Amino acid sequence: MSSEPKKVGRRTFINYIVTIIATGVIVGAATYFAVPKEAVTKTIERTVTTTVTKSLTSATVPKPSSLTIGIVAGPESKGIKAVAPLFEKEYDIKITFAEYPYDALYEKYVTTFEAGMSSFDLIMSDDVWMPKWGSEGWMTPLDVEFGLKTYENSDIPKTSYWLGSWPPPTGPVPPGEEKKSRHLYGLSIVGNMQVFVYRKDLINKPPETWDEVLSNAQKVNDPSKGIYGFVVRGMKGEPATMHFLPIMKSFGGDFFADDWRIRLTDKEVIDALKFEIELKKLSPPGSENFDAAERARAVAMGSAAQAITWPAEITDFILNPEVSKVMDKVEIVPVPGGKNLPCSAHTGNWLLCIPKFIPNDKKYWAFEFMKWILTPNVQKEYALSGGIPVLKTVQTDPELVKKYPYQSALKAAYEGSDTRIEQGLPALCYPRTPELMAIVTIVGTYINAALAGLETAESAMQKAKEELINYLKPKGYPVY
Repeated sequence: MSSEPKKVGRRTFINYIVTIIATGVIVGAATYFAVPKEAVTKTIERTVTTTVTKSLTSATVPKPSSLTIGIVAGPESKGIKAVAPLFEKEYDIKITFAEYPYDALYEKYVTTFEAGMSSFDLIMSDDVWMPKWGSEGWMTPLDVEFGLKTYENSDIPKTSYWLGSWPPPTGPVPPGEEKKSRHLYGLSIVGNMQVFVYRKDLINKPPETWDEVLSNAQKVNDPSKGIYGFVVRGMKGEPATMHFLPIMKSFGGDFFADDWRIRLTDKEVIDALKFEIELKKLSPPGSENFDAAERARAVAMGSAAQAITWPAEITDFILNPEVSKVMDKVEIVPVPGGKNLPCSAHTGNWLLCIPKFIPNDKKYWAFEFMKWILTPNVQKEYALSGGIPVLKTVQTDPELVKKYPYQSALKAAYEGSDTRIEQGLPALCYPRTPELMAIVTIVGTYINAALAGLETAESAMQKAKEELINYLKPKGYPVY
């Protein structure tokens, strides 16, 4: 999604999306979930599969000299690079990183896997790529190979398991994927979620609902003093969709129904967009063109009193003493919710997956690395080094909360998404389809038009719906 600040979990790549749409190759999604080392070891010992031998142990599997991990060039990889030397020392296996910028990383993965090459023993993957991996069958099913079970560890948010599964456990399933057996393909390594920031010197208490956000914005908005009540991220395309999603979900809206009926013209979605238009009126001038960097600067410079944000924006801008003018005046809290939704934060996870093309002995040691990096002690070191953990016990660690104030908000974000899963709804994320980036780019184009005053909420969503039908129907989606 945005390139600056480099938000953990997403990066804007609008030009890339245009190219992808033109060639018909659209990206998809990912996950995060972890299992205690002891539990996983027991599970491996009782597993029989067609590809991995029963009761594999470190004593019976040849140890490789190295493991190669594909990672993204950015803050998302800060934690994994910091703790890798600890694994090398403990296991006497060299960790080699193949690091690429966001767009190039996805392209490298696709060309490698299309050719059936074993260049990567593990890959770090944005969660929006998971539908591509799942539909193509390029990753090792961790439940089949290693006996991992969904929701078996209560220290892991249900959202993390949900994101790692394909086909998606709830919500609409892409055509051609409905009859596939569901498997677990990823273990999340970056437990990133949206958070909310507000000026505690201007606002008495943290907003818990979006109605309170609007009320606060109206009270503190004073353009004559250079203070605006809110700041939207309204940039055309995916950024506008990302910003709108938590508001839409809190109003009870969504992109699609389970049968692929397009819900953009439903009352809940229209009301949510009208609400965001009201917030736009209380945002700095030009915010319909803001991406994450402009949003973060607006808060850091003191011109915006409230905003949805990401942890990297917090550390790079809002709580960065070299940039921020409001370090002692802001508080980081969960993204507000709405109808039966305590927190409406969107997911931004990155995961680790094992490509199916590598030898079985490499798969074993790649999984050993997954288990190791997702144990509580290592997760804490990972987090202290700038990584974002997912384990609940680590998210609430007092030392981490003091160093990174957004930790508690991340836990609440997962709880909000888990609530939806418990209600039989999809996690708080983009639609699970290989076409998702085309979808959110189309929708975000019309959200931007509404924020800019070029369309009404009704006309914007009607046009987005029509364009989605024209795009998805030829691809076999039963949209209407």
